[in-house]
Amino acid sequence: MQLQCHHLRIRGLVMKLARNYAEALFTLVDIQRVEAFIPALEGLAEIVKESSEVRSVVSSPSVSLDNLVNAFMALLASEVRRMGIVITSEEAIYLERFLSTILSNRRGLLLPEICHELSRLCAEQRNIKHLLISSSFVLAPNDKLAIEEQIRKALQKDAVFDWRHDKDLLGGIVIQLDNQVLDLSIRENLRQLQQAMA
Repeated sequence: MQLQCHHLRIRGLVMKLARNYAEALFTLVDIQRVEAFIPALEGLAEIVKESSEVRSVVSSPSVSLDNLVNAFMALLASEVRRMGIVITSEEAIYLERFLSTILSNRRGLLLPEICHELSRLCAEQRNIKHLLISSSFVLAPNDKLAIEEQIRKALQKDAVFDWRHDKDLLGGIVIQLDNQVLDLSIRENLRQLQQAMA
């Protein structure tokens, strides 16, 4: 149980850091423009999340900040081209400064969480709820849609969903909305059973 509490505290700190970076970019660039290039940032975040080579370069103190920023800007440019997104030169400068700040503070591995927070802030501005759902296994699209529909009905609001596969969960899902967490994982059920039996 102490390990789970420690994990949740660390997760809370990570999300707070991510929120701070997202809010910083959000104050510099208009909401419509942020929404326009979030998919490219999310593509970059996915590369960071999925590539052990990229994570190792991001974590390496031997790679200069200039090289790291240049590499990230090249990856971002590739995602922008792939998605057909138009970014103005002013926005490119903001994005470069944004990535430079993240990377100079050795927070490049937080890019997936920062993107989540950017999406959440955009949804919040549009009065749409943004939820992060972590599951112990990859769900089929129909299962995701069924869960999303049930959540929309319960919230009685429109919502957008960010799905994450979390191999550390024993089973089930964890739903996060703002600072609220609904833990429907097997680990949480076992913890509650243990408390009830004590």
